[in-house]
Amino acid sequence: TAYRRQRQMCIRDSNGSFYIFGGDTEILDIFGDVDGVGVATIWRVDIAPAGSLQAEPLEIALPEHAKGSNTWAGATATNLGEGQILVAGGSPWMAAVGDEVLYEAFVFDAREETVGPVFELRVGRTAHQAVTFSNGDIALIGGIKQGGSAAQVVELYRSDSGESEVGDSHAAYMPAAASLGAGGILVLSLIHISEPTRLLSI
Repeated sequence: TAYRRQRQMCIRDSNGSFYIFGGDTEILDIFGDVDGVGVATIWRVDIAPAGSLQAEPLEIALPEHAKGSNTWAGATATNLGEGQILVAGGSPWMAAVGDEVLYEAFVFDAREETVGPVFELRVGRTAHQAVTFSNGDIALIGGIKQGGSAAQVVELYRSDSGESEVGDSHAAYMPAAASLGAGGILVLSLIHISEPTRLLSI
């Protein structure tokens, strides 16, 4: 049996450690059949002075979401500063894309290596992008919403209050996105290449 892991979230915290959240695996058995399972683990990866990698799973698991499991895949992981990492959206595992989209997020504390409580997002999505602005706010953009169509709503997470607001955007299926400064975001996707526009009230 062979295992392949995908759709995990990887991010480097302010102390230099890398954290890998969830994902899902394809399991290819001896008959060539493929099955998939979600992953509920968090791994920490450090680079030793000699350049070798040191990886180990944390003792804590990902939190349980409203779909009844604690497997998260296809989400985004974004630095909030001071060791805080926002993990947002996704789906329980690969086969659930567009069918079991998550409407939730949580904050991981890399300093204490603890997971905060799950809270609701206004828009459920997976295979999306997250863009951080200079004031610490995070925009969740595009992706796949419940039912499998491209999300046309952007959700702005306010890092200082933990609250969010939404605004309309172009449909962006599995996009790439980058901040242009002054509230502008460039979005590239299979469906649409956006003009630089001002987002909400940033």
